[in-house]
Amino acid sequence: APAARESAEARSGAGRARRPNVVWISLDTLRADHLGAYGYERPTSPNLEACAARSLRFQWAISQAPWTRPSHRSMLTGVYPASRGGPDSPLIGEVLYRAGYQTFAVTGGGQVDSTLGFDRGFEVYRVEDWIHEPARIVEWTRERSAGAERPFFLFLHCYETHEPYTHTRFAEGMPSGRLTGEFSKEIWNRLRKRFSDEEMRYAQALYDGDIAYTDAKLGQFFSEYERTGLLADSIVIVTSDHGEQFWENGSWGHGQNLHDHQIHVPLLVFLPDAVRKDLERTSRERRKGPPLTQGAIEDQVELIDLYPTLLELLGVDLEGPVNGRSLVSLLAGQGSLAAREAFAEHTNVKEHEQKALRTPRFKFIVSIPRKSSSATGESYEIYDLKRDPAEQNNLAPGLPDRVSELRKRIGKIMDGTDLALEEEVPADIDEDLRN
Repeated sequence: APAARESAEARSGAGRARRPNVVWISLDTLRADHLGAYGYERPTSPNLEACAARSLRFQWAISQAPWTRPSHRSMLTGVYPASRGGPDSPLIGEVLYRAGYQTFAVTGGGQVDSTLGFDRGFEVYRVEDWIHEPARIVEWTRERSAGAERPFFLFLHCYETHEPYTHTRFAEGMPSGRLTGEFSKEIWNRLRKRFSDEEMRYAQALYDGDIAYTDAKLGQFFSEYERTGLLADSIVIVTSDHGEQFWENGSWGHGQNLHDHQIHVPLLVFLPDAVRKDLERTSRERRKGPPLTQGAIEDQVELIDLYPTLLELLGVDLEGPVNGRSLVSLLAGQGSLAAREAFAEHTNVKEHEQKALRTPRFKFIVSIPRKSSSATGESYEIYDLKRDPAEQNNLAPGLPDRVSELRKRIGKIMDGTDLALEEEVPADIDEDLRN
């Protein structure tokens, strides 16, 4: 490991005394359009708005899957879910450890548990509801990193905005029907998935309450992290693995389809002064415009882009091929990226695989029968996202040539993948985690 670190440091040619720290926060099940920074009217997220004001806010960040495990695996490897990860796709923690970083993770476990391989490259991988005591996590990080010559990479993940929704701040006084202060998958099943309009609105208000609670705790985290001086030399990423559906397309929850309420996620990136100066230097050398270090970015990006972007910002080489593309040229003032569709897929279904291509204007979804399915034939959806952002009017039947073209483009991305593969649960995990 020391030799690997020395080699990586020699390759980087970094102008800084050492690389910055990195904090990567993944807030499970957080849809972008329920945050003030993305135009939501209910005051769910003042602290994330304050963070956005000091950061780069990516207006159209697209997750590669509508549920936790494949989405996290993609964002942490830079590889599409169809590639199914594996030993040849190193996690960001592995790459940064070999580049000389201390590597810590504190997560909610479950679909990102260590038994599923997410601990690779981490010196410490803890399962803990850290969001309730954020100052303690800052102190723990400060103590572990104090005096160390190596910078640190801290990955934080929590399920607080995932069901069950339990915070009633926005639900108090609302008519609630059969619901009383909580909404969960167990309640969804017990009430046979049938809900009145008032119950739907109440459930959504509970979800927003969970966001507000998480935001308040993040405010404490950011405040304490800055007070200790760590923020001045840290890249901070805040994002989510997927969103949540509230009956917009006939159901509730996530993991059912590839509509925007499940794959459009927030993405905030805070850059410290040293990184900003590096971008300014790059911009001057390339005689380009001023670098982008804060404000809104309208270019559509994918979560898999974070992996190569972060490594380039840190001066760390990629260790293998990735599907994501670095956004550093965009940040260094070279203008908008060349247009590219965002790709997403739904991989944990028994009857159909779903694949989607999303441009800033259109969404194409194909449903492909599994080999084990009794279904026959593919089905297609095309939505005009400007005229129909809720994706209610399927234009595919009237656009056969467009369907054929987009289906071929998805076929190129999928080439070599096996639609019969399942998201397996390891046989030797304990029963509580299996459940």
